[in-house]
Amino acid sequence: MREKETQIERIARYEALFDRLREMTGEISGCPGRIAEIEADVRALSEYYTGKEWREDYEADEKGLLPKTLKRGVLSEDGVYDLLGEIDSLRAGIAPPDPAGKESAEPEAGEDRKKKAEEPVKKIDVAAYIWPAYTGDEMRSRIFWEEGIGEWQTVKNAAPKENGYDWGRRSLWGYPNEADPEVMEFEIGEALRHGVNVFIYDWYWYDGRPFLENCLNDGFLKAKNNRDMRFFLMWANHDAGHTWDRRNAGRAEATVWRGAVDRKTFETVGRRWIEKYFRLPNYYTVGGKPVVSIYDLNNFISGLGGVREAKEAMAWLDREAAKEGLPGVHFQFIRWNGKSENVTGVDGGVIETTPALVEELGFSSLTHYQFVHFADIDRPYREILPDVTREWEKIAREFALPYWPHVSIGWDNNPRFLDFRPGIVRDNEPAEFEKALRCAKDFAAAHGAPMVTVNSWNEWTETSFLEPDSKYGYGYLEAVKRVFGGIEEESGKTLVRFYEPDEVPDEKLKFAVILAEYRGKAVFCRHKERRTWEIAGGHREKGETIRDTAARELREETGAESFTLSPVCVYSVTSKDNFDGQETFGFLFHAKIETLTEDLRHEIGEILVTDRLPEEWTYPEIQPRLLREAERRGFAPGFAAEE
Repeated sequence: MREKETQIERIARYEALFDRLREMTGEISGCPGRIAEIEADVRALSEYYTGKEWREDYEADEKGLLPKTLKRGVLSEDGVYDLLGEIDSLRAGIAPPDPAGKESAEPEAGEDRKKKAEEPVKKIDVAAYIWPAYTGDEMRSRIFWEEGIGEWQTVKNAAPKENGYDWGRRSLWGYPNEADPEVMEFEIGEALRHGVNVFIYDWYWYDGRPFLENCLNDGFLKAKNNRDMRFFLMWANHDAGHTWDRRNAGRAEATVWRGAVDRKTFETVGRRWIEKYFRLPNYYTVGGKPVVSIYDLNNFISGLGGVREAKEAMAWLDREAAKEGLPGVHFQFIRWNGKSENVTGVDGGVIETTPALVEELGFSSLTHYQFVHFADIDRPYREILPDVTREWEKIAREFALPYWPHVSIGWDNNPRFLDFRPGIVRDNEPAEFEKALRCAKDFAAAHGAPMVTVNSWNEWTETSFLEPDSKYGYGYLEAVKRVFGGIEEESGKTLVRFYEPDEVPDEKLKFAVILAEYRGKAVFCRHKERRTWEIAGGHREKGETIRDTAARELREETGAESFTLSPVCVYSVTSKDNFDGQETFGFLFHAKIETLTEDLRHEIGEILVTDRLPEEWTYPEIQPRLLREAERRGFAPGFAAEE
């Protein structure tokens, strides 16, 4: 009798293990990088399944010696075998089958994805959306938040609901004005320290003029360290109703401002983007093209008059950017689910956004803004994540455009309403968020995506924010840092910044560095006494213009005889090991060499003409960054530095 009880207890223990593994395997099916979380359990189940105890238990079951009420799926030979096989596939990086059992509607897109996965992967940027409403400096915002502190008013006044639900979150930073440059200097520093290196600003145009633009213009762009952080715009072109006004949210349905614009207004908006933002050195670009996201595709198309008219408007902006010396515009599509209802309170009607439509319009990439747009969020976070990763893979199969994986922290917009609103992400602790980030990082690396987008830096009243609060402290920011690393890991002791030529006085320019190209390949040089490689360059001599310095150094260090020099930008280096930690400035040039000689300066041992980057650099913390910046500005195609 004792032996049978021990056997039953053992079967129950492994049954629980079997169930747990099946659940966890479903959760991580789109994220093989999390396989380590289950390895110990997998070993235990495998040892049981291949050992004599499982055989004894299986035979006892076959002979009818076990209670009929005993749950014993673990004794199903096919069940355990199939589960272990699925886990082996995850280990090998093989994607699980599509739950719908369908092949890709566009196999060419899948082939493109495969090719991308084989390419070298650069460092993955982490971009957090910014909701620019945490200021009272925008006078029109006071129709929603009359106290003059922006939507901090809603956060501050959040109170328990009649059913007892209490949101109860408070900012550890108080209620700062995010249109204040000193506030943003601090926030930029905290973001970089924790691994967030790009801000995506929600950008609005209502009633013939910008709305809430001062958080970007007066706060971020006037912060002393803004050049350390890149940014780009997401045109939040949805209608504005009463959702932002807690007194009337959910009760008044009238539209305050329309988000759709006609062609004339779009041209006004586009010129503003180019003049004020696109040409800034820290504006985020892909292949030199400034990125701009379109939030509400339905409003975009309907305002301009149709798909053809929207396509023409995008082409116009691309041409206008080219007139200003930019290689064009990288349009990014914000994906919902194609047919959603208005779940956030601000979204309008949603048209079916097929891959064919998105690609016809001329978009270059796509991402999401919020999990709520495409997933059932009224459940625990760990149950949501598998659906999210399956959505990423579905998009990768169906769209030829690159998808930048998106992670939301949570969803709960109850602070905006007097009444209780169902639909709340539960159990979204920082540890669960970290798992989602690791999945996104794995996906980005596998598909060649340059960025992971995060909702958000400060969407407090939707309960999806990285800023530290009274419940989890810095937990979400620390999760980002654990997955992606912070500024200490990224830059070490050396900080490199970039400026436009007219921003730094000529007398401060001490160096010239020349990114040289010969017959489509990069040119590097090696000092006789070193084994490492470097970009041509050197100190400015007395009486020289900085362009003279560049030409002289290029001739001496590469043997260039005839060439064309083009200015790229000014750069600076701040390092504790050089110039007592003072910021020093140089000028970065690009040179297209027509002819080379073997006449090198005496200390240069040899030059290297190559389409592959050197593995050993003389200045590894500086010169690879100069290459990346040149690529960002449209120079150096084909041999820019990899992270």
